[in-house]
Formats: sequence, structure tokens, C-alpha cells
Amino acid sequence: EMTLALQAEVETGTAVEFLEHSLEECEHLLHKNHFIMTSIRSSLIDSYGHRKGYLLTELPEFLLKRKIELCEDLMAILNIFESGKSRARALMMYEMHAPLVLYAKLLADDGRLNKSDYLKELEKTQKILEESQEIIDWEDENVCQIKKFIPKSMSYLKSLIQQNACK
Repeated sequence: EMTLALQAEVETGTAVEFLEHSLEECEHLLHKNHFIMTSIRSSLIDSYGHRKGYLLTELPEFLLKRKIELCEDLMAILNIFESGKSRARALMMYEMHAPLVLYAKLLADDGRLNKSDYLKELEKTQKILEESQEIIDWEDENVCQIKKFIPKSMSYLKSLIQQNACK
């Protein structure tokens, strides 16, 4: 009964604050990898970067870091339950690449990340995006919408790496 009630709250809750609060409350009741916890994390990942007031370019540093942590948490679960080249893993890698770039840029702009480490972060992110693209290439573009966005993201990331390697 409790599980169904919590699941209903997750499915109907769209406010980021509600989701964060639900995740915090559930941490005391459920295992961190319980499907409800995973569902809440997934909803938060979708919210951070895609909802009004939480667009990726508007997120403060702590929320960029939060989105990255949430993506890493779900990637750890996906690596167990959907290891290999699954669409879910590709989508999560794609979802994670932009906050990784923005977070690294923020740290570099503030002088907390030197040029060499900044380039390493960008190159690490490029590898994540390349793996995502490798998996998504097998998907039908009509079914998997990000397929058309990955080349643009990859082009931007490569130009960012090239610009910073030349400085």
C-alpha cells in the first residue's frame, strides 16, 4: 500500500521541490535503488534542464552538480540492469553531457579548474557523448528524438575543445 501511494505521488508530482522533498523522505523508508527512488531521480533529471525556471543555462552551480549526481546515480543502476548498449544508457549519457560541459566551464571561468583539467573534462564528456551516439545510431530517428540532436551537440563540443586547446 505504501509503495503504491508513493508511486502515485511520484507520477503526479511535477514540481521540482516536491520531487526533491519526496526523494529525501523516501531515503528513510526505501533502499536507494528501489524503483520509486529511481523514478523520482529520473523525474528530477528530466526537470533540471527542461522545465521553466530550471532550464539548463539558468541552473546555478549546485543544481548543475545535482543533475550530474542524479545522472551518475541512475547510470550506476543502468550499468547493472541494462549493461551494454541500451537506449536507456544512451539517453542518460546524452542527458548528462550538457551539465558536465556547463559545470566544467563554470569551474574554469572561476579559476577553480585549470586549462589542462578543463580540457580533460571536455574530452571525458566527448567520450560520453560518442558512446551515446554509437548506441543511438542503431535507433530509429522517429522513435528516438535525440538522434537528431547528438551531431549538433558533438560539433559544439568538438569546437569547444579545439578553441580551448589553441589558447
